[in-house]
Amino acid sequence: MNKRASALILGLLVVVALAILSSSVYFRALNDNRLTERYLANMRALWLAEAGIARAIENIPTNLSDINENLGGDDYAYFVEISDAGTDLWSVASTGSVALPAGPITKTIKAFVRRAKGDPGKLPNALQTSSNNINFNGTAWTIYGDTCGCSGCDPCWTTGVDVNFTNIFGYSREELKEFADAIYNTANFPNKKEPPLDAGIVFVEVEPGEKLMINGNVTNSPNKSILIVEGDATINGSLDLCGIVYITGKASFLGTEDISGSVLVESDPEIDTKLGGAASIIREQEMIEGAFEHIENLSKSIVAWYESRPVSSRPWWWEEE
Repeated sequence: MNKRASALILGLLVVVALAILSSSVYFRALNDNRLTERYLANMRALWLAEAGIARAIENIPTNLSDINENLGGDDYAYFVEISDAGTDLWSVASTGSVALPAGPITKTIKAFVRRAKGDPGKLPNALQTSSNNINFNGTAWTIYGDTCGCSGCDPCWTTGVDVNFTNIFGYSREELKEFADAIYNTANFPNKKEPPLDAGIVFVEVEPGEKLMINGNVTNSPNKSILIVEGDATINGSLDLCGIVYITGKASFLGTEDISGSVLVESDPEIDTKLGGAASIIREQEMIEGAFEHIENLSKSIVAWYESRPVSSRPWWWEEE
């Protein structure tokens, strides 16, 4: 009898020991799962905050409203606040949030976003051409500008200069074309006044041996555009444009052009740029700056960023700005 009791007691002790051991393993695994879940939630919250920063960069500077969006379900969200921090500088605070049964996990990133500023000083004249000569026809044409000594005097052009696309715009033609608002060719270019050419960055692709002929009425006024013609162009009709015209071939202005901003011609030095008809090319700083804004809005970068911690989790040496 004593042996049976001893065996029973021993068996119970073994069962209790195994139960305690199993419980310890279970709670250890449960705790590890919770730690893993919180670690993943912290990483996801940080990624969401970074997504909010990227979203804010897309909106700056045209839309500075707060952003509150979900990403991949209601459990994943980010909230972004944008504020001015100086000239062409914005402060962005983005908080990513991941919902857990015990409560949300949040991460906040604060960043400063700067927009590159175009330099209208690189376009000091109404007309700049790499041609060694401008072939003037008639006397009805007009070229003057706000940086040429007086507001209504000639000349306001330069010849034989290095007209370099990348130096002026900060992008190669191939790079900038990826951000173009409209891309045409000689067949589908809107050679009429309605609808207006109201896109910001416009490319016209001209095949070798072809020429862009503008015989109708083309306008973008009062919008400020960058019109880039990759090849030869002849304007016999009316081109009413505010902004920048850039031609990478033989250029002939023989119609009733009314261009407020600046014209640049990148061509063979031995090929004359032609100017005649009633062409009017006026350098206007405001129009050049407005056209450059289309480039500037592409050139936004983070100049500083840091993770903002809640008060309860900051070490003693942490100083929040």
